Amino acid sequence: MDQLSRTESSPNRLKDVVGTTLSHASYHVKVLKECGCIEETRTAPRRGAVEHFFRAVPRTFLGNQKIQDLPPSLRSSVLGASYMDFSDKLIEFLHANDEGEFEGVTLEAMTVALDEMGLSEATKLIQGVLRQIRDLDSQSRKRSRPPQGDNLVSNMLGLSLFPISPPEAE
Repeated sequence: MDQLSRTESSPNRLKDVVGTTLSHASYHVKVLKECGCIEETRTAPRRGAVEHFFRAVPRTFLGNQKIQDLPPSLRSSVLGASYMDFSDKLIEFLHANDEGEFEGVTLEAMTVALDEMGLSEATKLIQGVLRQIRDLDSQSRKRSRPPQGDNLVSNMLGLSLFPISPPEAE
């Protein structure tokens, strides 16, 4: 997943990067595609066959349902790769902006204690916020088309809700 979030790749190329067999890489690519985590970007003829290339879906790595759809053996590694990619981009930003240019940067982190109903409601809220931000992305892309010009700035958004330990006492 980490490799596919950086550039497009094929199972044949991934097997070399990860150090596995073609059938193993193809299986994992198939599962990630079925879960909506990656998309096919192109095909190319290779020695009488067709090589398929994929890339991570750009809008979000994993939603709650996509995580549940993954085979249990893949969940930790896919989530880990997503978090690593996010933290790598944050660290790159911090190093590139060591003069303190943080206008528009937002970071909120909090510990919350939720029961099953609260967790369900929080998940729905997060999904709603993501839909609204995807709409803003789409509107911004439409506005940036000529003749208005290209004035888009790529931004990274990360929302996560996961259990950490027993709730803290109030």
